[in-house]
Amino acid sequence: MTRLAPTPVPDVPAIWPSIRPHILRAMKRSDGWWTEKELKERAFLGQIAVWQIKDGDRIIGCCLGEIEDWPSGKRVAVIVGCGAEDGYSIERHLPEVEAWARMHGAAEVHVRGREGWRRRLKPHGYELCMITLRKVL
Repeated sequence: MTRLAPTPVPDVPAIWPSIRPHILRAMKRSDGWWTEKELKERAFLGQIAVWQIKDGDRIIGCCLGEIEDWPSGKRVAVIVGCGAEDGYSIERHLPEVEAWARMHGAAEVHVRGREGWRRRLKPHGYELCMITLRKVL
């Protein structure tokens, strides 16, 4: 059984090489929303929370989250990236991410990702709230 292990900010540089492959895999599907450099810098500064997904002592994935304060005053937690070898670990650990969000005063948790997440997270109470349309120029 996997577990979600929060990473203290001072430990992020040491574990980065172990979580980097999972981050890069997730970034391939993020359509350029983040760069590795930006995620790394923000994680090293503690601006993005880093959780290791572990199976025993082995890191099999990671989850990155941030808190956003919207101009309206609403505070939301955003899962900005996640990935694991088994492909399903994050779903088992949503309650822990949600508890972290509540602890930081967030009213909602948002997941930015591809369409497949909508189907997978619906049983956990997640629903579509907005869409983004684009035209490549």
